[in-house]
Amino acid sequence: MSRFFFWIDQLCRCGGVIAALALFVMSLTTTYEVIMRYVFNRPTTWAHETGASLVVVNGMLGAAYVLLHDNHVRADLILVRVPRQTQTWLDLATSAVALAFFFALLTYFGWRMSVAAAPHNSTPVFGITVLRYGWAYWLVPVGALLVCLQLISRMYRNLMWLRGKRESMVKEGAWLEVGPPPEKAL
Repeated sequence: MSRFFFWIDQLCRCGGVIAALALFVMSLTTTYEVIMRYVFNRPTTWAHETGASLVVVNGMLGAAYVLLHDNHVRADLILVRVPRQTQTWLDLATSAVALAFFFALLTYFGWRMSVAAAPHNSTPVFGITVLRYGWAYWLVPVGALLVCLQLISRMYRNLMWLRGKRESMVKEGAWLEVGPPPEKAL
């Protein structure tokens, strides 16, 4: 079972690398647009739409990577004051709610949106140019599915930790950085 979660983690890492590259390309594109617009007075017609598509790449593929490394933004004022076992139960509960949200709303409805948008694959985002954006629509359900898989992995690891199998998971390499950290006190 830990091999399955290892490959989920690898997919999320790949998504993180792609999101980082998308951020880099978006930075270059925006810099190019600013220089062309304000220095040469010749604005581009494609920079805004490209940036909008790359924001989708960043958000959807980067979310699973951030979840893998437990670096998402959260208010942990109460969480740090409760025992570790309670933290794990709370993490299980919030992961279950997040799983329901990501699966029901983003994966399911993202899939429906992508299928509905497929015939209109070349519709521009801002109406300026005609570029193909079908791939950006498909990133919503794909990224949400990655987040769902990472949430399932996180829940599995938390359950194993609650059952007292922490040491065997660390030895198998299935722990990584998620769940209650093995050596980091919260």
